[in-house]
Amino acid sequence: MLVAAGHSVRLEREEFGGGAEDVVWLPPVGERGWVLLTKDKNIRKRPLEMRAFLGANVRAFVLTAGNLNGEQQADIFARALPRMLRILARTPAPFIAHVTGGAQVAVIDISRYLRGETS
Repeated sequence: MLVAAGHSVRLEREEFGGGAEDVVWLPPVGERGWVLLTKDKNIRKRPLEMRAFLGANVRAFVLTAGNLNGEQQADIFARALPRMLRILARTPAPFIAHVTGGAQVAVIDISRYLRGETS
């Protein structure tokens, strides 16, 4: 879907070898100015991982809907893409935004999660 829309795509497993630790692949993602798409919706519950995102200057969109096949995930990202592009144009790195199953997109307040205020 992204390639068809004219964007280049890199897969973590192809670039860094599947299962690489965050400390290995996050810095190059940030350095290269790539945008991370992930379905790791628990990232905001792991302050160390969030700090790694911040330190690597990564721009990330996290799909929060679970139990979706690849086609369903692609459909959600396709519907969310215009909003994602607006966020990319307006929001400096680093940031994490969530993408819901309804293709709604919002940047999360990372500092709130780093302080442990997750409720």
